[in-house]
Amino acid sequence: MISSLRMYEFPELQNALNNYWNLIHNELLSYGINSPLSLDTSSNEQQVWLDPNLVLAQTCGMPYRKFLHEKVTLIGTPDFGLDDCHQGYYNSVFISNINDSRKHLFDFKDALFTYNMVNSQSGLAAAYTDAKKMIFGLNEELLVEAIKSLVRWLLMEKLI
Repeated sequence: MISSLRMYEFPELQNALNNYWNLIHNELLSYGINSPLSLDTSSNEQQVWLDPNLVLAQTCGMPYRKFLHEKVTLIGTPDFGLDDCHQGYYNSVFISNINDSRKHLFDFKDALFTYNMVNSQSGLAAAYTDAKKMIFGLNEELLVEAIKSLVRWLLMEKLI
């Protein structure tokens, strides 16, 4: 058996993920469904998603739409109770330096854009779609560990 929540597995969130998995694991057991005691932290996402012994894993919408939808069963979408984010939806935001005077997406048409993963709906595809609607592309896309950096900053500032 294998289970994984690798999409957001950062050292800073490991305790929260372990607690989250314990809740899921215990709920599965209450329905008579066996699952691993702990999450797999050594396999990459693609290995886990396609493992024949998969019990439960997390994926982004883009990998699901592009290649997983015919190979796995969609169980559901987590609802973390975020304000202004209806059940089944996610919330992505554009952020910039607080001292930057630009206030609208179009104002950033010549700016450097960073994203977390090529295969990410919220990290790249949604931003690309929004930029394209405004008739400009994303300039100098740069793959960075943006989400990890943001999580570290939020933890440091005690905002999460």
